[in-house]
Amino acid sequence: MKSSNGKAISIVADVTAKGAAQKIVADVERELGPVDILINNAGISRISPLAVEEEDMDIWWRVYEVNVRAPVSLIRAVLPSMLKRNTGVLLTTSSAVATMSLPVMTAYSSSKAAISKFHESLSVELEDTDILSFAVHPGMVKTELGSAENAINKEHIQHPAMQGFLKMATSSEIKRQEPELCADTMVALAADTRYKVLTGHHINATQELPPVAKEAEKEGKGRLGSERLYLITVPTL
Repeated sequence: MKSSNGKAISIVADVTAKGAAQKIVADVERELGPVDILINNAGISRISPLAVEEEDMDIWWRVYEVNVRAPVSLIRAVLPSMLKRNTGVLLTTSSAVATMSLPVMTAYSSSKAAISKFHESLSVELEDTDILSFAVHPGMVKTELGSAENAINKEHIQHPAMQGFLKMATSSEIKRQEPELCADTMVALAADTRYKVLTGHHINATQELPPVAKEAEKEGKGRLGSERLYLITVPTL
């Protein structure tokens, strides 16, 4: 960015610390001005059978601190300015597992479902504004999530549920995506006015956006509206 005569700053912070979101945003605004686009990308995972977690569940709840509390706090910190200016784009990296039922991923999958539902609900609050709200799942991407401290309960690595999950996760049949795919999707959502109609939805970065937006432009949002597609839902009879 600097090579293109742009300006960038780096801020080191624990996004879960009390007051961190407000301080981060204040530092950015002081150096660069109001925030127009916020992308929440920090995330951690916990792979462990629930029954063998410590009774205080601190490691389990830490996932919610990073994956839900931190992005919500940062969104809350930038929202007043965005509302005053009536402009802004709020994006959070979610996950395909938000809509899946997987063993030993109760913390991660439920936290990602929570943040996707948060963006959906927030978009309703913002429907009379020009502020957009998206959760984006990047597909299956090779990351360092599994190598972080406490990401995998190694003390119970031989647990049948752990073995089953790890076998599935390392299968060569799973198609891996590059991180740039999600990045490009977020740029499109933030910059292309065609995709405003998708605000509030759980966007799939592995799917082409134009046909989804075209369907959403139909009366009642087409199939997206009638079938409640790209949302965290509970279909019933």
